[in-house]
Amino acid sequence: MLRIYLDQAEWIDLSKCRAGRRDGDRFRDVYAVASEAVRGGHASFVLSCAHYYETHHRAQAKSRAALADTMAELSQFHTLAPPMVVVPAEIEQFLTGWPVTEQVNLFGVGIEHAFDADFGFNAATTKFDGIPSGLRSEAKQRASWLIERTMLAGQSTLVPGLDQRVLDTARTLKNASQKFVDSQNAVADYIAANKVRHPDRFADVVGASEIADFIDPLLAGCQRNGIDHQVLLQNRESMQKLLRGLPSRWVTSELRRARLRNPQKTWEKNDLNDLLALSTAVPYCDVVVTENEWAHHLTQLGLADRYGTIVLADLTELTDVLVAASVQAS
Repeated sequence: MLRIYLDQAEWIDLSKCRAGRRDGDRFRDVYAVASEAVRGGHASFVLSCAHYYETHHRAQAKSRAALADTMAELSQFHTLAPPMVVVPAEIEQFLTGWPVTEQVNLFGVGIEHAFDADFGFNAATTKFDGIPSGLRSEAKQRASWLIERTMLAGQSTLVPGLDQRVLDTARTLKNASQKFVDSQNAVADYIAANKVRHPDRFADVVGASEIADFIDPLLAGCQRNGIDHQVLLQNRESMQKLLRGLPSRWVTSELRRARLRNPQKTWEKNDLNDLLALSTAVPYCDVVVTENEWAHHLTQLGLADRYGTIVLADLTELTDVLVAASVQAS
């Protein structure tokens, strides 16, 4: 089964098609083939925490609802684990050889898996415990689906206190977005002020800033396994080896390096959402459909080849990929 990641813009295009809008006509084939692939169990469209965050920030409730319905239909709420879960597992794999896939569930179901958070969904379905067993399972499934869809649409009113928990999570992401922009601008200012031009030196600056972002779980992993962290950080070669050994961090570092090479390209809060999702989608999904700039970098930097990932910038090209997967499965 293909694991497929679509960025937010592609989901919006599919939503336009599903709604019968004229500007969604060119996506009719891919929408039809995707729907069939999901029904046949040949494809899984995964959502990340960034999808929830961006959907919640759409101003109009009707627009959020339409987008959530499209996502719910094709994704079935399949989700990708967040970096805060993946990175420590990658560090452990680098240090000990213990595979990431044996440590954590990279793919799961629902918003709680996407955020690695307990929003109290179990409490919302306990009221069904008193009904006949023959109906209980179906009632809980329907309730869970409704809660998931409501959460995806940013209408979290079904569970007492859930609004506040979701708001707190969203606020954390918002603060992280601003911190990310500030840190990238600081790196860009350093590069400009010190006239960093040589490729090796440029890679050193970006790599060091990347390692600084995950230094806490790295130090914890080293301490847990009795490894001297200074050995991993003693020179350029060891630091590059460390970054290359952590798939999600290598993707982020390389994409940041490519973006920072263009001083005219400013960083925006939305860039964090892109990198947040792509960092895990590229190394662990089979197909990634994203905007032109990121798709270009992923291809030119060899990241797509490194992880055996099909990277597309045009959603309509996914049709052939899905057809081929369905034929092979048959």
